[in-house]
Amino acid sequence: MTEELINYFKAGPTFSYDNNFDKYLVDFDIKTFMETWVGANNWDDVSEETKKALYRDYPKRGLPQWSAIFRENF
Repeated sequence: MTEELINYFKAGPTFSYDNNFDKYLVDFDIKTFMETWVGANNWDDVSEETKKALYRDYPKRGLPQWSAIFRENF
């Protein structure tokens, strides 16, 4: 197993660019990030450029309603 791990990582790190937040985060996490770090209280407080970075296919695909985004129970 050690040999397999060494061979897997010997090429070094792999970087991925131009990914949107919604590839890795759910809507609630995106909303929380925007509230905490950007100070946004609704989508009107967020620039168009930022919206495109947050959601793939924006503006073709609409944004979720801000007030309807909530943390789901597991």
